[in-house]
Amino acid sequence: MKIFISVGNPHSDRQDTFIKALEDRVKAEGFEPVLFNRNTFRAVAPLKAITTLINDCSGVIVVAMERIVIETGYERKGSALEQNVSGRFLTTPWNHIEATLAYARNKPLLVLVENGVKKEGLLETGLDWYVQTVDAEPKALTTSQFNGIFSNWKDIVNESASSKVNLNLDEINLENMSLSQLFGFIKVKYWVSLAVFLIGVIGVAFKFGQNFPLIT
Repeated sequence: MKIFISVGNPHSDRQDTFIKALEDRVKAEGFEPVLFNRNTFRAVAPLKAITTLINDCSGVIVVAMERIVIETGYERKGSALEQNVSGRFLTTPWNHIEATLAYARNKPLLVLVENGVKKEGLLETGLDWYVQTVDAEPKALTTSQFNGIFSNWKDIVNESASSKVNLNLDEINLENMSLSQLFGFIKVKYWVSLAVFLIGVIGVAFKFGQNFPLIT
C-alpha cells in the first residue's frame, strides 16, 4: 500500500537525513512512501497532482518541520490575547492543505511536528488524530512512543484498506447486472484466460473425435 508523506522540500542536511530515515521506516513496515517532487513527479498543477496522489494512497503522514524562523514576534499584538512567539518556527502551508485533503477523504493521518514548530491549524492537538512532537533526527523514529503510535496507526491503515475492499465487493450485485454490465465488469485478463480454456476444450474434443469417429 502507498503512503503519502506530506513534507516540505528540505533546506538542510538535517532535514534531508530525517526525511530519508522516515522513508526507510515506512518501507520497512511494508508500505511504499510517496513524496511529491521527491520520488514522485507529475506534469500537472501541484494541487491537482497532490489530490490524485492522496486518493491513490491508503494513509498519510504529515511531517511539519521548520520553514520560517521567528526571531522576534507577537501574535495578536496589542490585545488582551497577545502572545510572544519569538523563537518559534512556522512550517510549509502545504502541510495544512495536504492534511485537509487527507482528512476529507478519510485517510488515516499520522502527524509529526518538529519541536519548536507552532501548532496551529491542522497541527493542533485535540483533533481527530494524535499530534506527536519530535526532534527532526532519525533516532526520534526509534523511541518507544513513536513505535507505539506508528504501530497503532499502521493497524488503522490496514483496517481501513480492508474495509474498503469489502465495501467494494458488497456493492457488486451480479444478479441485477445486465449482460453488457457483467461483460464490462469482467477484466480483460479473465476473458483471455476463458478463451484459452475454451480453445483447449475444443482441441481435446476434436482430438477425441478423431480417435473415436462416429458410427453411421
